[in-house]
Amino acid sequence: MQNQWSSFKITWILYLVVFLIPVSFYYVSTSFNEIKEGTKVIRQSSWLAGNTFYPLQDKNTDEQHYKKRLVTNALRTIAAWVDSNKNSEFYIGDLSLIDDFKEVQACWKDYPSISMNQVSVNLKCYQETDRLANTIEKMVYLQQNRTINVFYLSLSLAMFLALITIYIVRSYIQYQIKQNAIHDLETNLYNKKYFNAQLQSACARSQRHKDPLTILRVTYHSEVENKKVQLQLLEKIGKVILDATRKSDIAARYDETDFMILMPFTDKDNADRLKQRVRQAFDKAEFPADPNVKFTCT
Repeated sequence: MQNQWSSFKITWILYLVVFLIPVSFYYVSTSFNEIKEGTKVIRQSSWLAGNTFYPLQDKNTDEQHYKKRLVTNALRTIAAWVDSNKNSEFYIGDLSLIDDFKEVQACWKDYPSISMNQVSVNLKCYQETDRLANTIEKMVYLQQNRTINVFYLSLSLAMFLALITIYIVRSYIQYQIKQNAIHDLETNLYNKKYFNAQLQSACARSQRHKDPLTILRVTYHSEVENKKVQLQLLEKIGKVILDATRKSDIAARYDETDFMILMPFTDKDNADRLKQRVRQAFDKAEFPADPNVKFTCT
């Protein structure tokens, strides 16, 4: 009989698919959040670069404190982003991301005392800040491209896994339908309908080609009435018969207590040897469900 995938394996495949899809989308979601933070840092660094020619010296004290607070918040936001991306593979500067930020930070540290007339200092601060802003923008752009590629890859993988899962489940259902149509569920042997169909074909072939054909009947006698115990006993009987018969034989449960074994191309001598083998198999087997069960082979 053909091997079949158990429902346990199918269930584990479904669990695997259900686990992998959220994990991949979680990674993509996290990457998009990083891009969102990167975009915020780009705006902050660009704002800093644009304000280098507007010193913090202001006659209006409230205006001065407000600008200082904005600069401090912008530097703090940039510092957090730089620290989390200091080892990023997307850095394209000459030194390091932290060194670039330190230069900007040092420039803005003394910026409140810079006057509008100190053009060279203003220009230096602008160049340092603008270079950092461009570096961050390029890094975020590269991160965005990688995230988009990963997103499409994850989407393709999810679709592929979904199609594979659908195919496996569909094949499993079809196989189970076929199995249940020709097999007895309690013994895993063929059922009476299938046996009769195969018997009719075998008889016709035997008459046409003059090939030998033998049928062995196995009957069991048990006084067990408990339904659960009966099912255990039937399952054990089916296993013993399957182990004792050949692949070419067709073993079936014919009714409640009778089992038939159709043996194509088997003469009397070979049939007797098989009968003996089946009888010995039952004699050696243990039946915990009913130790007193009896068998006859004819």
